[in-house]
Amino acid sequence: MPSLKLLNGVKLDGKTVLIYLFTAIVSFLVRGAVVYGCYNYIVPKLVASRANSKNNIYNNFRSISYSDSLVLVILVSSLLKCN
Repeated sequence: MPSLKLLNGVKLDGKTVLIYLFTAIVSFLVRGAVVYGCYNYIVPKLVASRANSKNNIYNNFRSISYSDSLVLVILVSSLLKCN
């Protein structure tokens, strides 16, 4: 199996590269799920605390989709330069 040589001279075999890639993808998907769940759980409560009428809260609130949460993860990660 061919190996990959990094800039610092470390050689990685194909299996190690696949493990790193799989870990990065799973981490990205889990972060998206956390953002999705937290946003849709917390934001209605924040809107409710600032709203004048309790009945009008959910008419103005739009929950985000899972793909929106993934875009938000990419945005925050790139702004904070996180992996």
